[in-house]
Amino acid sequence: MKRILAGILTAIMCLSCMACSNTKTLESSSNSSVISSAASSAPESSSTVSSSSYDPTPDEIYKNACDLYNSGNFSGARSTFEQVNEIKDTKNYLSKIDTLLQYQGTWQYTKYNINWEKIIIDGWNISTVYTDEDKAFTFTYVLEGNSIRQNVTSGDVYSIENGQLVYNTGDSIHNLTKIGSAQPIPTPKPNPKIGMTASEVLTSSWGNPDDTKTTITTYHKTEFWYYDGLSKYIVLEDGVVTSIHY
Repeated sequence: MKRILAGILTAIMCLSCMACSNTKTLESSSNSSVISSAASSAPESSSTVSSSSYDPTPDEIYKNACDLYNSGNFSGARSTFEQVNEIKDTKNYLSKIDTLLQYQGTWQYTKYNINWEKIIIDGWNISTVYTDEDKAFTFTYVLEGNSIRQNVTSGDVYSIENGQLVYNTGDSIHNLTKIGSAQPIPTPKPNPKIGMTASEVLTSSWGNPDDTKTTITTYHKTEFWYYDGLSKYIVLEDGVVTSIHY
């Protein structure tokens, strides 16, 4: 009898322990679900910081347009002035730019078939270019009404008439036709100097000689290169310039 009672008590205790264990498991599972739900519903922190773009003020745009105008970038200045065309003297600038843009480009003489001399107007610079000698003389100019004057004190004045550039030197008047946009100004060739090789002399400002004379000895080869009707010459020893005579 005692054994039967002991067995019944043991069975009751086991059932009680199993119930407690199941309760703890359910609580743990419930808590985990709550934590997971809370984590998923929490707002995500953004690692990207939005940056706001800066819009320049009308005065800043106007100043930038003036800088472009003063540097000779007339096309850039016009498009910038057009953004603020109601402030200050913007309309006056736009009128000047329209005039200046007519002069920009490469101009060639229309008379006497002169194709080796051109006038190039680029920004605030005006250059007379001699393409046969790769020489160029560059000056600044000022705007006077609808005309431009080379330097402030020069008498050389340019105007646009019937699509042509009219160049008035004070002593003569020349007409030029635009043949394209402003071409690069050629780099002047160097003058010959002692120590140059023969090939360097040929690519110098003197170029090919009009006449030559050569003397050959046991030890050296001496060459005389004559220019401008023998009025000046260069002496080369073994292909190197040793003296220049004017």
